[in-house]
Amino acid sequence: MARTQLESCRTASAGMKKWTGVFLGLSIALGILLAACGDSTDPVDAPNAAPTTTTTGDAVVAPTAAATATTGEAVVAPTAAATATTVPEATEGSATPEATTAAAATPRPTVAAQATEAPAESADDGDEEPQFVGEAVVPPPVLAIAGCAPGASTDEQKATLVKMAEARFAGMTVFKAEEPRLHYQPEARDHRQGGIWLVVEFNGDDVGEVADKKASLDLWMTEAYDLFFNSGCNELTQVDLSGYGEALGRPPIGPTVISHAIVFKTRMKKAAADTVDWASKDTLDFEEVWDVQIINVRWKRELAGLPLD
Repeated sequence: MARTQLESCRTASAGMKKWTGVFLGLSIALGILLAACGDSTDPVDAPNAAPTTTTTGDAVVAPTAAATATTGEAVVAPTAAATATTVPEATEGSATPEATTAAAATPRPTVAAQATEAPAESADDGDEEPQFVGEAVVPPPVLAIAGCAPGASTDEQKATLVKMAEARFAGMTVFKAEEPRLHYQPEARDHRQGGIWLVVEFNGDDVGEVADKKASLDLWMTEAYDLFFNSGCNELTQVDLSGYGEALGRPPIGPTVISHAIVFKTRMKKAAADTVDWASKDTLDFEEVWDVQIINVRWKRELAGLPLD
């Protein structure tokens, strides 16, 4: 009995030693296998490693419709991703080439905004600068205006002279933005030395150069003096005519001031009017006949060929 048990123990001990050796062998084999598997991830030692794909490049930028904004900023929108091109590359110690992917960079387009000129805003009619269409000097129209009746009283002659002035300076100026020809209502006053003193203030055709403006006022004044002193109103002794236009002035301090004021004023008395050959008035120099009361200083300097400043 004892011998049997001893042999059984010996048999069991030998079996355990045998299985222990097998377990140790398996552990060593598993460790070697794990070490081999860990080293197989290196692309140099692993010929069957899957190719890696690397994508580089910028997104393709495509312009939208041509920009037409006045700001000149381009508007762009991104499209699909860049196209990739595969380039095989042989690896050391491997028959199978390793595939590396490099993106073919698509050139970035230059987007230039096509700036278009914005339409100019139309100014209000009241803010528009007057624009003249036609000749710079427009002569007064030829009119048939009745004068004073023989033997008319002083009051009747005054009333007739006012009506004549209203008819002579009727209508509008030749501006694109027209204004009444008469600036103020004509007045027939009593002269201190006796007789009638007629005062008329009117708006000139303020267009062209200063010489054109002055020539236009000269024509209107010449026609008016001819009309009044040959009207049969025998009590008329003096006529004052004032032409309005754009007057420029420069104060001692500050910018130039632009105003609508009298730029040229003349006076003619009956004694001087009686010496004029009115039939030949177009050939006469009335600067030698009438008295110049006012002339704009810039007009005077420019007409004389002098510097304005």
